[in-house]
Amino acid sequence: MSAIDLPTAQTLLASFDCQNPPDLDYPTLRDALMQVVNASDYQFLGICADSIDSAKSALATYAKALGYTPTADLPNLPGAVYVKFNGRSNTCYAEPYSGSSRGVLVSCQSADPTSVNATYGTLPIDLFDAS
Repeated sequence: MSAIDLPTAQTLLASFDCQNPPDLDYPTLRDALMQVVNASDYQFLGICADSIDSAKSALATYAKALGYTPTADLPNLPGAVYVKFNGRSNTCYAEPYSGSSRGVLVSCQSADPTSVNATYGTLPIDLFDAS
């Protein structure tokens, strides 16, 4: 059972932005994310990383935590990359990325407009490492 209810989880996650992320411990952040994930139908992930290997690692750990198994082989791109994963179709792609943000955006989607339909992040790229 979660220690965080859904409204608290949404408020906590909404406080994240690319410039000034709040200082939260990873277990609390993971708990909050799982609350909103469980209240939505599917998710998209947007991963901004320094390298394709870092992006692949983040994709693997986030996808596993969210209950997905991505099937696409991502190309070995040099430099910073953006990887997008679609949880509805289980597809993903990668492209070069010139921005300065690093982390993971999680976009929760629900068919019911009163359910969770929001994007949270950028969350730490290593949020689910060794959890």
